[in-house]
Amino acid sequence: MAGPVEMVLCDLGGVLVQLRGVVAMKELAGIVSNADLWCRWLTCPWVRPFESGQCSDEDFAYGMVDAWDLSISPSLFPEEFRSWPVGPLRGAAELVTEVVDKLRAEGAAV
Repeated sequence: MAGPVEMVLCDLGGVLVQLRGVVAMKELAGIVSNADLWCRWLTCPWVRPFESGQCSDEDFAYGMVDAWDLSISPSLFPEEFRSWPVGPLRGAAELVTEVVDKLRAEGAAV
């Protein structure tokens, strides 16, 4: 039997938040295929360290521009990257509310 819920962790990008990053990154990198972009993104040595807080914004920007040979300067990349979230996905608010309600019904501190 599972113990009490201690934490709920949600991946924001593509789960709760709509991103325009695929289109933007394809343009910056000169990539045509979504599959090629995702393969490259998921295997990029800069993505996981950045997502897990193991490198600075500046290191991420310089690393991405260099590794991807991007058509943007490292000083402008963070601003571009921060513009990718465009809003919540349809149903995101309802999903969060449902999870909170379920946790409350189970007696969890929310």
